[in-house]
Amino acid sequence: MTEALAIYPHTKRNGLTFTLAGATGLLISFVLFIQYSSLFPFSLVLFGLSSVSVLLGAAKLNEPLISLELNETGVTYFHRPWPSDA
Repeated sequence: MTEALAIYPHTKRNGLTFTLAGATGLLISFVLFIQYSSLFPFSLVLFGLSSVSVLLGAAKLNEPLISLELNETGVTYFHRPWPSDA
């Protein structure tokens, strides 16, 4: 066994999509809030959902590219670094 077998996580999928959709939603909610005060409840809900989407997308993008790697020496597990490890 000379090559390492890498296992890629599914949790990293759609991270960029969530981030871009959330940023677009934030921009739209700001425009609605400033221009159309009658749509304040809708813009507030859109702002909340977009904020969650941006945070979720950023968390997904922060995931490692490879979760597990199997090679001749054993199994290596890759995880996100803690803030104290950086």
